[in-house]
Amino acid sequence: MPAPSPANGKGTRMRLIILTILIAIAGVLPAVGGGVESLQFGGYFMLDYTWWGDVDSDVDVETENGTEVRRAAIFAKGDVYEFAKFKLEFDLAQGDADLRDAYLEFVKVPGVGNVKVGHYRQPFMLDMLTSSRYITFAERAASVVFAPAWDTGIMLHSTAADGRVTWAVGGFEVVDQYAAGADESVGNSVTARVTGLAVGEDGGERLLHLGADFLYGAPDDGTVRYHARPEVHLSNRLIDTGDIPADRAVQWNLELAGVLGPVHFQGEYTGSNVTAPPDSLPSDPSFSGWYAQVGWFITGEVRAYKEGAWARTEPKAWFREGGAGAFEVAVRYSSLNLNDKDAGIEGGRTDDVSFALNWYIHPNARLKFDYIRASVKDVDDSEIGTGNAYVGRVQFDF
Repeated sequence: MPAPSPANGKGTRMRLIILTILIAIAGVLPAVGGGVESLQFGGYFMLDYTWWGDVDSDVDVETENGTEVRRAAIFAKGDVYEFAKFKLEFDLAQGDADLRDAYLEFVKVPGVGNVKVGHYRQPFMLDMLTSSRYITFAERAASVVFAPAWDTGIMLHSTAADGRVTWAVGGFEVVDQYAAGADESVGNSVTARVTGLAVGEDGGERLLHLGADFLYGAPDDGTVRYHARPEVHLSNRLIDTGDIPADRAVQWNLELAGVLGPVHFQGEYTGSNVTAPPDSLPSDPSFSGWYAQVGWFITGEVRAYKEGAWARTEPKAWFREGGAGAFEVAVRYSSLNLNDKDAGIEGGRTDDVSFALNWYIHPNARLKFDYIRASVKDVDDSEIGTGNAYVGRVQFDF
């Protein structure tokens, strides 16, 4: 079900009331012997300023200069007795309380591993599973249009080979969007992910990450839709397949990432194969996207990695505490193709080049500056528009 709009004051107030009650209950549980072994409150805040430079386009581009609270989340998490943990998180950035994580996880279940039940991200795509607090660029690559968002389900997951291998498999009810591209379609999916460190170990100065993801989805309303904006949030979606008749969609993803001292890199290739009802389309459509990026910590830090995803990187010397913090530069190229000429789908294609300069003031605060050049192409691969954007961000978490 779509989240209420900011105008829906009653829904917003009710969510805030529920959140306040739950946090209050969690806070008194230790005192009354409720089984909460540990409890942590936290949050994060990201404020962006976006400025669009030259835009030369025959597509309907809606660009907007100005500031935006990109994310403003609060959460509570902890351990229950010795066999479970929980988390509850809401994002308040859009003027309402959007539910993010809300789950109970049973840990070290004999013969199974960990069992997570509730509302959380499906295990698909390294870029999506890395927290927004730790991604290199202000926005994830355009190909995350294929990655599921927060959905409700049950998932089994664990590690193997002394933590060098991770695996996860789960079944989900897609409660608000299908494949991060269909705002009104809901359905069911089965998703799996496996990763491994071919070289190195968690936290190492040299490591090579390999991963593969799979998703089988069945939309309830018989349609899927993929649409994407350039890698700038203050923009409309420039490429769009529209609603596609679909009995099911199979999505897959390959991951490659690594660390070589102060240099880190990652890339992913994602595909989606849609099975349409008989006689609804000339053929079954398929779409794809990929990106490749590399970053360098000028000040010598090593990007942190833990259990199949990027983690918090700590500057060697914090700003005003013996040093100037950490400085990082990065470049990314990404391509997303939502065209399938044989199937009669003219969704468009976008190719983006992004540059980033990041200043890590201390582990919990960062200033970011991105330059993005976006190019939009038609079904014949002819360029129909370009745009240049600059994004600055201040972010912190606690």
